[in-house]
Amino acid sequence: MDNKISGKEKRREDRTSLITKVEFHALKDLLEASSIDISKSGIKLHTEEPLKIKLRFKHNGILVEKIAKMTWVKCNNDTGASYGFEFIKPETITPGNIPEE
Repeated sequence: MDNKISGKEKRREDRTSLITKVEFHALKDLLEASSIDISKSGIKLHTEEPLKIKLRFKHNGILVEKIAKMTWVKCNNDTGASYGFEFIKPETITPGNIPEE
């Protein structure tokens, strides 16, 4: 298997296409961060740990719920954004078995 994607990016796992609706929300109602810098158009923040998200989607007809941490975000101008999430302990999280924070 060749994990090389774009010259420098390497993937740890093989990927398959999954086109489905995904519901998600942050695990905490209120998040805290420290500011790094600011400009007229935005602000850079630092958190002590990655943003954790609860994801819910169907895979092979089964409703799956996972806890994941955000690993990257790419803004697509004003047309939306793409996000990368890494499942947290995927072997212990199964449908209907979501650990409480």
